[in-house]
Amino acid sequence: MNTKLLSIRLWEYSCICLFLLFVFVLGSFFPNDYTKSIIRQKTIDEIRKIGSFYEPKIEVMSSERFISSMQKCIAFHNLDIRKEQQIPTALIIAQAIVESDYGTSRFAREGNNLFGIRIWSQNGMLPLKQDPSIKWRVKTYKSKCQSVKDYINILNNNHHYAEFRNLRNRTKDPVKLAETLENYSTSQTYRTEIIKMINKIKDKI
Repeated sequence: MNTKLLSIRLWEYSCICLFLLFVFVLGSFFPNDYTKSIIRQKTIDEIRKIGSFYEPKIEVMSSERFISSMQKCIAFHNLDIRKEQQIPTALIIAQAIVESDYGTSRFAREGNNLFGIRIWSQNGMLPLKQDPSIKWRVKTYKSKCQSVKDYINILNNNHHYAEFRNLRNRTKDPVKLAETLENYSTSQTYRTEIIKMINKIKDKI
């Protein structure tokens, strides 16, 4: 191989190496959305292989244990939720406390429902003193942490909470967001109760 041909080959190899290096750097530091999505999912999958990162159990032995285990459950589900769609932890826990009395209510004990979520079918729990002919029931879950997931999904997708989502785009303040939950309960004092609870537990979160 003459010197000229060798120089050409070396130049070609150098160009190829530089191109591959460029692609590597671009992919590593400026990945596209699809690549980032794959990397994120792989990371989540790997994390979940660790025993302590499986769905946490909501503990109800004390108010402190309830709050602590709720934090772990929320963090677990947030792995699957984009940052802008996450709901303030204090708001979630405050609603769970008000709705289920720290996970000790009948619906929480027998149906793992921490938020009083209803289902429009006969496949749930019939509230006490309600006529069996009513068309709705209180939804049941395999675990209390699953009811947290469903609650997050409802606030993120149900049309009744469009105001909540619009405000969340501007603030993550749980107290301000609680003001938009008038459709969650028929109680006139519901939002006030949630806000009081947020202020009560905020130093514990």
